[in-house]
Amino acid sequence: MTAAKSAMKPPINAVMAAVNPLSRKVRDAQGRTLARLSRAFTPPEGTTFLRGEVAAVLRWRKEDGDDVYHHLLRRDEWEVILPELLFEGGG
Repeated sequence: MTAAKSAMKPPINAVMAAVNPLSRKVRDAQGRTLARLSRAFTPPEGTTFLRGEVAAVLRWRKEDGDDVYHHLLRRDEWEVILPELLFEGGG
């Protein structure tokens, strides 16, 4: 792993400062994008985002997936952030 790539990796205990439901981006306190949520994600109705944490960092490899999708992949290996998001109800 190069020094530049290592510097870009968020620490496992990174705290997420913001979740933008429109862009689906999860950012840390420095404004760096840590993850992008699924297109299907919508925050629970009537709630406010309180905080989030990096629950896990998963490493995926091209050979882990179905051959049918290999032509869609841009890398042989990549990491995915699994966020834990905490919302507070409005009522």
